[in-house]
Amino acid sequence: MSTIDYTDKGYVNKYGGGILKAREVDDAGAVTGDTYVFGYVQETKPHYEKPKEDINDETGDTIKSVFGNATTGLTGIFMQSNTTLLDFLRDSTEGKYYQIYYKMTKTGDLNGVTQELFAGIGVFTPKWELVSGTRRPSFEITFLKNDAAITITTPNSVYGSVETDTVTIPIGKYYKIVEN
Repeated sequence: MSTIDYTDKGYVNKYGGGILKAREVDDAGAVTGDTYVFGYVQETKPHYEKPKEDINDETGDTIKSVFGNATTGLTGIFMQSNTTLLDFLRDSTEGKYYQIYYKMTKTGDLNGVTQELFAGIGVFTPKWELVSGTRRPSFEITFLKNDAAITITTPNSVYGSVETDTVTIPIGKYYKIVEN
C-alpha cells in the first residue's frame, strides 16, 4: 500500500474563474449554432455526484454498497441582470443543448496552471430569479452523458481558452477538465 497525499498549498484558490461560455449543439454534441459569452459570474458550483446506498442484512450489518445514477452539472449566479441575459434564460434554453466552457480558475492561479472545464452536452434549466437588493440571477446547467466521443478542436479560437490542444470528452463521460 502507498500513501497518496493531495495536500498542495499551490492549489488553494480563493476566487473562481468567472468565464462561462456556451455553444449550441444537437443532442449528440455536434455544433449547430451560435456561441454565447455570458457576463461576470459571482459564484459557481460545478458538481458530480453518484449516490451510494448501503444495504443491510436482517441483523443490521452493512453487507453491500450500491451506487446509483450519476448527476453532474454547473450552478451559479450571474453578476448582471440585463434583459438580453434574462431573455436567453427564459426563451433560449428549453429543448436546446449547449457545449459548455467554464474557466474554473484565474490564469496561472493554481501552481502556475489554469483549470478549465469543457462539457460536451449541457442543458440549461429555463428559469431565473432576481432577489431585490442584488438582482443577480441564478443559473443551472445539467451535463448529459455523450454516446460518442466529442472533440473540440482549437478551443482557444472557439472559447479563448488557455488550452490550445484538441479537447476530447470520452464516450460515456460528461466533461473534461484540463490544466495548463
